[in-house]
Amino acid sequence: MFRFISDNLDYPLRLCQPVGNVYVEFIVEINGALTNKKIVKGLNDPTDAATLKVIDQMPNRVPGFCNGTSVRSRVIIPVKFRIR
Repeated sequence: MFRFISDNLDYPLRLCQPVGNVYVEFIVEINGALTNKKIVKGLNDPTDAATLKVIDQMPNRVPGFCNGTSVRSRVIIPVKFRIR
């Protein structure tokens, strides 16, 4: 997942190289689809938008499991913006 984000993140160059983490939350549904995507803690509008865009592009994930049954799972991950 983090490799996909790193390879597909559209870094907003129009800013003075923002540095920090954007925390994004989403639900992995039983079928692996990602829903309810939102920024929990952002840096600024361009980095927040770039983060949501790359999360929208992600392929389906493996859902959570409880007692051998697929369940919805809430996930919060950091997306790192560093000077390139």
